[in-house]
Amino acid sequence: MRCLRRTAEVTMRDNIRNDKIRRRLGMKQIIEFIKEKLIKWFGQLTRKTCWYHR
Repeated sequence: MRCLRRTAEVTMRDNIRNDKIRRRLGMKQIIEFIKEKLIKWFGQLTRKTCWYHR
């Protein structure tokens, strides 16, 4: 979060919450990012035509 604060030129003394800084910079929360990646991964699994069986 320090990196985002530096990018937005905001210090801890400004008392601006992290979610407001992320919104200001157009960043997503890490949870949303992980959910998107998981959805893409599950989509790739369902499109696979060759499954490995023992």
